[in-house]
Amino acid sequence: MSWLSKVAALVTGLALAATTGLGAKHETWVEVRSPHFIVLSNAGEKRARETAVQFEQIRTLFRQVIAFAANANTPVITIFAVKDEGSLRQLLPEYWEKGHGHPAGIFFNRLNQFYAAIQLDAPGDNPYEALYHEYYHSLSLPYVPGLPVWLAEGLANFFGNTRISDKEAHLGQPGPGWINELRENRLIPLETLFAVDHASPYYNEQNKMSVFYAESWALTHYLMLGDNGAHRQLLFNYLAALGEGATQQEAAAKAFDLRGLQRDLERYIGNDQFYQLNSPAPPRIPDAELQVRLLSDAELDANLGGFAAVRGHTQEARPLLEEAARLDPQLPLAYQNLALANLFDGRLSEALDSVSRAVDLNPKNELTRYLRAYLTLMHGGRGMRDPELEDDLRQSIAANPDFAAPYGMLALVLSADQERLPEALSLSQKGVALEPGNAGLLIDLAQVLMRMRRFDEARMAVLRARASAIAPQERAQADQVLALLQRVREAQSSDDSEPSGTDK
Repeated sequence: MSWLSKVAALVTGLALAATTGLGAKHETWVEVRSPHFIVLSNAGEKRARETAVQFEQIRTLFRQVIAFAANANTPVITIFAVKDEGSLRQLLPEYWEKGHGHPAGIFFNRLNQFYAAIQLDAPGDNPYEALYHEYYHSLSLPYVPGLPVWLAEGLANFFGNTRISDKEAHLGQPGPGWINELRENRLIPLETLFAVDHASPYYNEQNKMSVFYAESWALTHYLMLGDNGAHRQLLFNYLAALGEGATQQEAAAKAFDLRGLQRDLERYIGNDQFYQLNSPAPPRIPDAELQVRLLSDAELDANLGGFAAVRGHTQEARPLLEEAARLDPQLPLAYQNLALANLFDGRLSEALDSVSRAVDLNPKNELTRYLRAYLTLMHGGRGMRDPELEDDLRQSIAANPDFAAPYGMLALVLSADQERLPEALSLSQKGVALEPGNAGLLIDLAQVLMRMRRFDEARMAVLRARASAIAPQERAQADQVLALLQRVREAQSSDDSEPSGTDK
């Protein structure tokens, strides 16, 4: 499916973690596993089941919208579904510090670890809007490279404010906060909005972020649903121009009458009537697909410690994880999450020891096999030719062929050997096919192509990576590979121009 077709389908179809209060040993925690979620709750089995069913429905609905990726793998997400605000505050104390908002739902993703936390008794029609926003991103961004930032955020806001009742799903409802934000503040000129990228102050500075997000939602909503969908073709024209290689500014100038669109958007925001999409509610998963059990103290500590580590609270994570390993020395999750905490603190040797213990306990876990290979490369050792490194990556792929990360790393490992470059290229292409919007996998592909002296293709891959990059580190790495590619290309040209021998 073409890039334009994919995006068109999107449019038409996104402290202390272990205080004695939350982790108290007398409190009962239940685990409910569904096909795509692990729900951990101190609110009882019934509420945990309801949460798992609700998120499976949201996933189904979003995957229907992202139809081109309907068969793609999605990560398993661990959700802390806590009974009240006090429990959520103990789980996320940093959000109750001065100057922070108090979320009812929140989503974290770091190094292929996905966590969410929700307050089950939160007030309001959709208290989990921010969580749904980020969950939509996690389902869509890996498959749509280079989507303009305003549209990526506009779509995530559009689908983030989704509610599912017994019989219907309601999408695209306006959030009162967005409308008030736009009516009380000056709009960002559309020429500026269309130029925003992930490095822009409008995307990164808190005092400008709210207007940017609200206006991105309003423009997306207007183009998708305004006047009963009458303006949708304008959005398709914009996407078509992008697909033909135009810059965001060029595509906007080609597709829109910017002055007229700005005027119409302001009028639309002032209107009190907004269309929404209604569809039948996704079916509930059957009870037989839910696995329920009580958590042990060690399992609770291991999960709380992992959540703290992914949030960057490694000093709180480590004692929890060490206690989990003491209580149950045969618990792989404790060592896996301890490895992550040590990695995030730069303690590579300790991280490698912990993840090796996790692999010994469960050799068929794709994440720990990949993580050990990742740490082996970072820590040094025997380098690319370490046989355990290659074996870990192959075992990771065998455990889960839809896990994209090990393909790119294995491709780089094999590309050190000239005779293995064809296999390296095949693996790298497979990784990119699984997640075409993943900047890191595109950079891996570019490096393999560069070693094969396929310089034009390598440059195209790294430019795609830079366009897809969200984190500053990804953009910096893309720039480094571009510079390296230029030097290698110049050196190759110089070698080719030199005479093969010298007359005497």
